[in-house]
Amino acid sequence: MKLQSEFAQAKLESLPVHKELLAELCRLDSSLNTYPAGLTTVGNRLFYMRTPPPTDVYQLFMREGLTGAENLIFDPNQLSATEGAHYSLGRYYASPDGKHTVCCVSLGGSEDTTLKIVQVDAGRCVDKPIDGTAFGDVSWLPNSRSFFYSRLPKKEKETQATARFAKRRVYIHYLGTDVENDKPLLGFGLSTNVLMAERHSASIHTSWDSDYMAGEIHDGVSRYCEIYVARLSSVDASEIDWQKVCGFDDEVSGHALQGRDMILLSQKHAPRGRLLRISCESPDIAHDGLVLPESDSVVTSMAVAKDALYVTRSDGIVSELLRIQPGTLTTPERLSMPVVGSIARVIHDPRRPGVILSLVSWTDPTTYYSFDAETLTFSKLKIPGADTPSLLSLEVRQVKVPSKDGTLVPLTIVCRSGLERDGRRPSLLSGYGAYGVAQGPSFDLSQQPWFARDGVYAIAHVRGGGEYGEEWRLAGKGPKKQNGVDDFVACARYLVAEGYTTPEKLAAQGISAGGVLVGQAVMQQPELFGAAVIEVGALDALRFEVTPNGPPNIPEWGSTQSKEGFETLRALSPYEHIRKGTRYPAMLFTTGMNDARVEPWQSAKMTARLQAATASGRPILLRVNRDEGHFQTTLSSINEHHADIWAFLLWQLGETMN
Repeated sequence: MKLQSEFAQAKLESLPVHKELLAELCRLDSSLNTYPAGLTTVGNRLFYMRTPPPTDVYQLFMREGLTGAENLIFDPNQLSATEGAHYSLGRYYASPDGKHTVCCVSLGGSEDTTLKIVQVDAGRCVDKPIDGTAFGDVSWLPNSRSFFYSRLPKKEKETQATARFAKRRVYIHYLGTDVENDKPLLGFGLSTNVLMAERHSASIHTSWDSDYMAGEIHDGVSRYCEIYVARLSSVDASEIDWQKVCGFDDEVSGHALQGRDMILLSQKHAPRGRLLRISCESPDIAHDGLVLPESDSVVTSMAVAKDALYVTRSDGIVSELLRIQPGTLTTPERLSMPVVGSIARVIHDPRRPGVILSLVSWTDPTTYYSFDAETLTFSKLKIPGADTPSLLSLEVRQVKVPSKDGTLVPLTIVCRSGLERDGRRPSLLSGYGAYGVAQGPSFDLSQQPWFARDGVYAIAHVRGGGEYGEEWRLAGKGPKKQNGVDDFVACARYLVAEGYTTPEKLAAQGISAGGVLVGQAVMQQPELFGAAVIEVGALDALRFEVTPNGPPNIPEWGSTQSKEGFETLRALSPYEHIRKGTRYPAMLFTTGMNDARVEPWQSAKMTARLQAATASGRPILLRVNRDEGHFQTTLSSINEHHADIWAFLLWQLGETMN
């Protein structure tokens, strides 16, 4: 893998356009790194992350109100790492009083998270770090003196790789105490009335306006969960009396505590989602109250503020915001959005009225808007020192393309304003189609160099995703995965038929689980693409189950332990469909050696087999980052990653070939 990556890197960096692309990406980042990411509010305090020069990773800052001085709270650069490695800040959780934050830190992009407890006013860490916390899952109690967190058991050397994420438990930590004395409250083998399998994971959630806590049990990546409820005052009991709210069969995918009530998001008999209300004092889903019926739009999130329950819905592309006041039986208020786009986050505090929206579109980066619950108006947050760079003028076209079976599949096409459709444009078609994840509007600054060179970027919203709710997800899952592949191929043919590009100038892109989708599309229709880029891709589906993240993914992909499951996985596995002597397009595979989600050997194995099988003479390259995982976590690695991808595509789809 080291030699393959060195070969690929040398080839890509030798391309004349590579240095030019990298310089453009660095200039863009330097102009945007003043803008905050991951903003939250606690009382009058604003917390956010950004990367001021010359730092390469996110730092955590705090302001007292919009006009207060900016204070650096946590800098992962101050942590000691071995040479050639780095620590990064993934997320953080501020306490209800805003005096402490829990920072989730990982080494080399590994997502093997350690929790650092930071005293905000002093800007220093307190208590011992808490390791083995996997992806970080923290919830503060209303008293601001303690919090829940999920932790993996310490593994012995002989522990099987597939047991890496097994037997997780939720603990409570009290500030100022030894973390080794933290008490487990929920998890494998703990409770007589909460039975969990080894692969199940648990988390405990609170709301700062509620005397109750909710325990969630998940079966790997399954979207449905079991939920239990108990009084917060029972955390010191010898065994918590958890009351069951719903089981996996109730098809509940989320909840929100609201005082003495709990709001449930259920897809049972409502594939696009409906909201139900139950009492925490006597939970009984059979006697729930309907808060919001199913509609044509998909319910995507809910947030509790002092004045109301705020609900986001999506028609598959554009988001809307509803406001449901407590005790009302009237139709929910549909708020007029300040811009058309996607609601990435709803930032809320249950003790304060109103919310802050994180809004994004295909053509504009994230912008924060505050909603005033009294005037019912939005205002743009103007954070001092935050600015956005001058961006290209882009246009978006959204169409529906008939798939092989006639199903209409949404396709989003983004390009420079006024770009002529002459069939000569290098085009990149991206797809995902897994876990019920909807690919709503998003903005990627790194695409600007692509658009500047008249490149077209398109997103195929294939079945298996969540654009149209549960029915859309199930229509592309397991044995029906081929539907998603057919959808992707149909969208590729549309781009050619409508004069955007030609097969020689069309590339496919898949990331993570999108590797299955795009890998299969390219294996089945290699003549339709001039190139393909698969990043941290799942590619050998038959062997995925034996990796550390394999057992949690059984609910999504199935298992080889039955004949039916084996045949399903073989049918959707790109690796199993490589045919020797086939003229495959140029392909670039990327991976990170610290990837906790998709083992890097998946990309290496696919690369090696394709290099031996292809008859086209086009390059099959493997790019390996030895200090990153499933995601890039430093600005430099992000820019280098995208410079390599754009250089590769322009090389393979350009007018001349080297």
